[in-house]
Amino acid sequence: MASTLSTLLFVAAIATIGALMLRHGRTAAPAAAWQAPVTPGEGAVDILKERYARGEIGFEEFNRRLGHLLNPSRE
Repeated sequence: MASTLSTLLFVAAIATIGALMLRHGRTAAPAAAWQAPVTPGEGAVDILKERYARGEIGFEEFNRRLGHLLNPSRE
């Protein structure tokens, strides 16, 4: 009886850990999915241009961010 109970507890612990790992992986994936990969030597303006070209940001947002990149002292 004790060995059956310990086996059930062990299986339940493994199932719980697996479920938590799957749940954590699902919540972390969407945040990383929208970020474009950055390669070394790629400048911020180039990344901004690519995001605009892919349609991730609109024209107004592109111009606002470009202004901040080219003139960071301007608010």
